[in-house]
Amino acid sequence: MSVILGARLGGEDGPGLETGKFIAPQGLAVDSKGDIYVGEVSYVEFPRMFPDRPIPWRMRSLQKLRRVM
Repeated sequence: MSVILGARLGGEDGPGLETGKFIAPQGLAVDSKGDIYVGEVSYVEFPRMFPDRPIPWRMRSLQKLRRVM
């Protein structure tokens, strides 16, 4: 289930570093406001996903998605 949800949250263009995209989502949490937090193992998976790119100096491991409704 988390893989399917991660793919939907990340969009249809595959993995990425942009807001709303993910490299390797691993965990989900929802707070009392309905905001979703996605934890990633981006440092470990980046070289495998992007073998021709150097690892960015800064990379997130947690991303917050706010409820829009």
